[in-house]
Amino acid sequence: MSIIKNLKKKYGRFVIDIPELNLPDQGITSLIGPSGAGKTSFLRILSGLDSCPSLQWIFNKQDLAQLPIKERKIGFVFQSLELFPHMTAYENIQFAGEISTKNWKKDLEFLTRSLDLTPIIHQKASELSRGEAQRVALSRALVTRPRILFLDEPFSSLDDENRKKASSIVQQMVEHYKIPALLISHHSEDIKNLSQKVIKIQNGKIQK
Repeated sequence: MSIIKNLKKKYGRFVIDIPELNLPDQGITSLIGPSGAGKTSFLRILSGLDSCPSLQWIFNKQDLAQLPIKERKIGFVFQSLELFPHMTAYENIQFAGEISTKNWKKDLEFLTRSLDLTPIIHQKASELSRGEAQRVALSRALVTRPRILFLDEPFSSLDDENRKKASSIVQQMVEHYKIPALLISHHSEDIKNLSQKVIKIQNGKIQK
């Protein structure tokens, strides 16, 4: 179990305020709530992308909030995907893998096969469809062997068949490597099939 304390930040008139929250240290936890509730802001603050000086996040007896972004070792799949458009799919995944783990090539082979990336692996990210790019972004996050995985609508652009494949591989990786994950999804099947715990956020606060 990891413990989050004193997470409070203003975004103009909107305030996200979470005095304390316990998160499981394994399995998938879903964050649900209406658009604009603060779900993505919550992930961005934990990852260090948005500053929050008061934050404490105790994970395995270490305060991750005191670490630089890279040392927090968080795999993040954004809604906007954030791929390098001038790089190929392979180069995008390689870039993340080389700076994170020695075994990235073995994981890449597994992910390429499981997410059906072989036909597009040497295409530039700018040439990929939204669904293809989303599968590459998911592979790039998983290949780093993260401490925790953040998934912000990771399957939203995939058709039903690839959604099932992608959610299955996420579940396999989370279970096999014992990586806890935080999932934002408006898709009820994702939440039902993947979640071990559900947390509701509304107006920047946790609802009980």
